[in-house]
Amino acid sequence: MTLDPARAAALRADWPAASPAGRDPGAVAAQPRTTEAKRADAAALEDARQAANRALAEKGQELTFEFDDDLNRIVSRLVDRKTGEVIRQVPSETLLAVARALADGASAGAVVDTLA
Repeated sequence: MTLDPARAAALRADWPAASPAGRDPGAVAAQPRTTEAKRADAAALEDARQAANRALAEKGQELTFEFDDDLNRIVSRLVDRKTGEVIRQVPSETLLAVARALADGASAGAVVDTLA
């Protein structure tokens, strides 16, 4: 499955660090996207998720997405449908723990000491 380059550019426009303006102070920032465009992108993402799950069903697996409100981040998981075991997760639990610790004001050194 491939993502249309125009759609990929539109999705990147929602992420300031990924947009040209986020990297280059002289770049022109993308205009805010309309609610309708965001809904269309959400529908396209849901269609892609369903297509992936149809393909993964043969292997007894499922792709799930969850929004982490605390970190304002999407967590995706590949799950064994029979056992519920998480086969792969992006970002990993370790990375999420680091992000939560940093968001709570811990210094980077304290985070490393805690996780080590």
